[in-house]
Amino acid sequence: LVSLLNLIGILAHPPLLTPNNSVWDALSEDDRKSVIAGESIVLEESVEESAWPKVTVIRRVDGLPVEGAGIFFDYELAHEYVPRMDSSVLVAEPSWRRDHVRYFLNLAWPLPNEDYTLEYFADFLPRKATIERPADQVYWMDWKMIRSKKMKKIEGYIRFEPMPKSVDGTAVEPDAFLLTYFNLVVPGYNGAGMAEQAGVNLIRGTVDGFVDQMDKERSDEEGRKQLADQTARLLDVL
Repeated sequence: LVSLLNLIGILAHPPLLTPNNSVWDALSEDDRKSVIAGESIVLEESVEESAWPKVTVIRRVDGLPVEGAGIFFDYELAHEYVPRMDSSVLVAEPSWRRDHVRYFLNLAWPLPNEDYTLEYFADFLPRKATIERPADQVYWMDWKMIRSKKMKKIEGYIRFEPMPKSVDGTAVEPDAFLLTYFNLVVPGYNGAGMAEQAGVNLIRGTVDGFVDQMDKERSDEEGRKQLADQTARLLDVL
């Protein structure tokens, strides 16, 4: 219980997430075993402002943190792995490391079709003038809603942190990272409570789709070239 409360506290306050106060450190022993085995940990927390809960998904992903961050930073690729997404278009770059992306979701009942724009900010930890060891960094992107057809509020973040080299004496795949995906949606239409589970499933499906995309790009020469290009673009911006 204490571990779970610590984890919820860290996830609820993104600034607390630092290399010295990681999601991995807050996981219980059982949860760490689940993560190493490739299982997803899904946390749902009810909030007064929304008919839908805050949702956090934590899972182990094969690859380097910088590679995962590079794929996610390729915002216009999202429609290829996010369920029911028709398009994802970069519409503005208002400042350094800040991007506006417009999405169209063609959803099934009880979720409404959605047209919305998010503002993203990309960063890495610890914050220094330059990235000295890209493979060892913690990468981070957060987002907030600019406009939406059906939602009052959307905010969240994704975090990519290196996995420990070993756990209880057992070696961990050297190219693996811990993915944490947090999202809060406040729907703005009548009957949104009926779609609560569908909204949670969409978030879980987004994470699963991202992991599938990661595996796909690592699986052959063409995909690895695409991954290298995505990683290079991210590091060039950061």
